Amino acid sequence: MTATTILVRYNAACQAIAEARAVDEVKDIRDKALAMALYAKQAKDRDLIDYATDIKLRAEARAGELLIEMAENRERDVGAGGDRKSQSQPPTVKLADLGITKDQSSRWQKLAQLDPKEREQKIAKLKAKAQAAIDPKPKKVVKRKSQPDSQPWELYVQDFRMLLRKWFKKLPSECWSDLVDGLHDELSKTQRLTRG
Repeated sequence: MTATTILVRYNAACQAIAEARAVDEVKDIRDKALAMALYAKQAKDRDLIDYATDIKLRAEARAGELLIEMAENRERDVGAGGDRKSQSQPPTVKLADLGITKDQSSRWQKLAQLDPKEREQKIAKLKAKAQAAIDPKPKKVVKRKSQPDSQPWELYVQDFRMLLRKWFKKLPSECWSDLVDGLHDELSKTQRLTRG
């Protein structure tokens, strides 16, 4: 998936969340984002996990808003007990009917009740936590010692090769030839400029 595709889908998901009027609509978006986040974690794709986590949390906040509205409008069973045999009140929806646990309902409603600034801070904190789950232990930076017989430019070549390997791992194989052709053209231009 390209960065542009991810961004377009992210914007579409945010729009769908904002327009959602039912908990099950938002929960469906949240569940898909959760699956995407799990995939991104396995693929160690930091951009995708950022977007997926963001969508998941925004969907949970919207679900919390809708759950609060449903409770206020008496459209949802709030578990207050009372006379349930009486037919004086219309039947209400239970959390289990929505496929939501009490714990999820509580967390989502708390997220929904945060003011916008606090909510954004909470989302940023949880996104950072998701990022940390990809690579929990930061790698130590090893300083290279220049070999007495090596040239300084050889270190740049090694770094460039490592960078290329990372690019090739992230790109679909059908893009490789375009990347190689583009790099060859750029290197040829640079070589001509430095020699001429």
